[in-house]
Amino acid sequence: MLLLVSLGSCSKYDDSGIRDYMSEISGRVDSLESRVDSIQSTINTLQALVDRQQGRITVDSVEQLKDSVAIHFSDGKIVSLADGEDGNPASDGTPGSTPAAITVVKGEDGVYYWATVKEGEEPKVIEVDGKKFPTSTEAPKIRINEESGYWEVYSNGEWKTTNVSAEDAGATYITKIEEKETTIDVTLAGDVPLTFEKTIELSLQFLSKEEEGEAITAAYFPSEAGETQGIKYKVTPANAQITLTKPEGWKAVLNEETGEIDITSPSSNNTYAEKYGKVSALLTLEDGSSAIASLDVYIGNPPSSEVFVGDYLYSDGTWSTDLYEGKEVIGIVFWAGNLGAEDAELAKDHPDAVNGLAVSLEYAFNPVNWLPNTISIADWIETSDVSGIENSLQGGTDKDTEPSNFYALGYANTKIMRAFFEEYAGFTLLDYLTRFEKENPAPEKTSGWFIPSVQEFSRLCFGSSTAYTNLVGKECTVVTTVNEKLEALGYTPFNLETDRLWLSMECDESRAYVGYFNNNGDAVEDEITGELLGFANTSRAFKSTTIAAQMSYVRPVIAF
Repeated sequence: MLLLVSLGSCSKYDDSGIRDYMSEISGRVDSLESRVDSIQSTINTLQALVDRQQGRITVDSVEQLKDSVAIHFSDGKIVSLADGEDGNPASDGTPGSTPAAITVVKGEDGVYYWATVKEGEEPKVIEVDGKKFPTSTEAPKIRINEESGYWEVYSNGEWKTTNVSAEDAGATYITKIEEKETTIDVTLAGDVPLTFEKTIELSLQFLSKEEEGEAITAAYFPSEAGETQGIKYKVTPANAQITLTKPEGWKAVLNEETGEIDITSPSSNNTYAEKYGKVSALLTLEDGSSAIASLDVYIGNPPSSEVFVGDYLYSDGTWSTDLYEGKEVIGIVFWAGNLGAEDAELAKDHPDAVNGLAVSLEYAFNPVNWLPNTISIADWIETSDVSGIENSLQGGTDKDTEPSNFYALGYANTKIMRAFFEEYAGFTLLDYLTRFEKENPAPEKTSGWFIPSVQEFSRLCFGSSTAYTNLVGKECTVVTTVNEKLEALGYTPFNLETDRLWLSMECDESRAYVGYFNNNGDAVEDEITGELLGFANTSRAFKSTTIAAQMSYVRPVIAF
């Protein structure tokens, strides 16, 4: 007979001791790993500091953060160290509470060596194989040998034991940082000093005559020859040596009494003198560093803040009624006023372009089609990201009542056309404009080049905005002035009998607007309606026809 006995237990096995022990071991491992990571980070940071100190990399600035100090070096590197242990501020020189910290010390041989330091004690140099362990171009890798309880470093392809126990090393910190006139003095734990030279911003600014002078880039001398102007300036650092150069026939000297640079324009009998040029200041320091600052000088009255039709617009964004030789002209002013008052998109994108409009000196390459006859941008707008932009791109077929024709929205229209061009590479009109922009960069604080609408074209013709039909029959007085300036500069004037300008407006999927001049009073016929038109006018032309390709151009304008 087999007797089966069932054995049971009324008590549960207690493994809490093992679990506590394993938790303690896990905590120790986590603590060791965290400590290794912390000290490895310290070593990397100290290596970066020593490299820059020995490489004479200068300090641009020092940034005091909540619990650390960030040192910004001239090579772009930012090195951060705790400002006192555990984030406790120590910039007043009070050391933190770490019993031992990784640091560096400078030996008698001028070499920096790795060391540890305890509060109140002298730094202890770390040794490997009985030799002091120097800093190098690369921070050493470290680990803790759990059996021996000592730190090890990876050197020459193998791990080597140091003379530092795991309990005798911790993260380092800055105890003091002091900014002097030419240096930044950093003190590490253990009163270890590191001195860095400050980056010297070698510069000279030419200043206006006001008491708190603003920086200027140009000076103007009336046509009377031999005028001397004292130009204020500010040089950094103050001990920089200044050597002046000037255009032929001009004079430029440092006036020690006034602290200004006296510039004298050429005498009237000096036929070889230059009418414009640069007065340049070469700055040098004893260490060999140098910099150059320049002031453009011109013979003529300074430009007025007022804007007049026929003014010259320059590549630096300034304008003048008198032509300044040496400045690059990029356009002729044909209207004075704030176009942003009508074009909200222009006002938002370029709030400084409030002075007027200028037309480019040349057409954007050859005649060109507007678009294939079957494509309408107006239809595309409804599903695009630019649908909310107020525009007049879709001019109405009822030219007497269509309100979109009455607003100068060429900038907004062109912005929409640019977005369309990103999806439709065959938009040759915008391709021409883009190529023109690359060859003729727009100045800062301008709108950039754009294609005019009916209203910008009407301003180019006779200087004011007008309803569509009122454009017909008005004499082109403004463009005549523009033509005089174009011819004086050696550029081809508008042909008032044959030139046709594409406008940034379409009528429908087949037709777009063109503007043209007919200043001889002969009547011309609208291609679509057969209506006889005279003088300046706009018309609707097929976007892609032989006539359009042979006769219609892109003539960019710009708000400044």
